[in-house]
Amino acid sequence: MKVTLAVIEAVIAGSGAGDAIEALLPEAARSRQLTAGTLLADMMLALADGRPAHLTRVLEALTGLPEDDQKRPGVIGDWTNGPRQLTCRQAGHTHRVIKKVPGKQQPDGAPSADLQQLCGQLTEASIPAEFKDASTPLAAG
Repeated sequence: MKVTLAVIEAVIAGSGAGDAIEALLPEAARSRQLTAGTLLADMMLALADGRPAHLTRVLEALTGLPEDDQKRPGVIGDWTNGPRQLTCRQAGHTHRVIKKVPGKQQPDGAPSADLQQLCGQLTEASIPAEFKDASTPLAAG
């Protein structure tokens, strides 16, 4: 089954994970062309295409989208000199800023509470509505 960008964006939006990460970012890190939600969606898009979620592959997935799908999430942004496509450097910067957010000051091998919550939100949002109350046992593979 081919997972579409619209489905991936719906999961990210429904989870609130992108907005939660943005809210945790320092004020100076918030004005970026690539948002946390877009980066998450694009990592999922790369994985859905059978690619590793390396930043270069994520950027390939982003820039391979139709132009309208690039404009909507800010992959093609309006700048003073006209439209500009997101660069690998910008994607790398966003990734570096975001990966610090759910981390721990003293790593101990366990995920932080923020990271556990974000993963839970994404998992919950990915369950189709008709299966939300199907049963109480949970499994992830």
